[in-house]
Amino acid sequence: MTSTLRRDFLKSLVALPALGAVGTVRAGAEYELTEFPVAGLPYHVDEDGLSGIEPGDALILVREPDNPHDANAIRIEAAGRQVGYVPRSENLPLVRLMDQGVELRARVKSVAPAEWSWHAVTVAVRMRLPVV
Repeated sequence: MTSTLRRDFLKSLVALPALGAVGTVRAGAEYELTEFPVAGLPYHVDEDGLSGIEPGDALILVREPDNPHDANAIRIEAAGRQVGYVPRSENLPLVRLMDQGVELRARVKSVAPAEWSWHAVTVAVRMRLPVV
């Protein structure tokens, strides 16, 4: 599903100039890029810690280029504490955007305590288009 969202977004960006609709992309607008479950959640948050994480909560994405396991690692923080990582399968496009100074915003999309595992918390990442 996430690759479909990303592909549809990119298609719409590519098609706009051909349609003469460049003005429909608003500077400062936000577009959803991807969504994914938090990787490593059980290592950083116990089940009781999920009670402090709610859908809609803002998250912080932090690059970890010196991470010994993955040079493209992106740490996810909620309320000042680490909750896990962007999955390796999702981090490269986000790293490239972050390294170019693109503003990414992450929020908790869903919390499923009954699914206590890697899939208990789903994150949505949005890109804010720069004001030129």
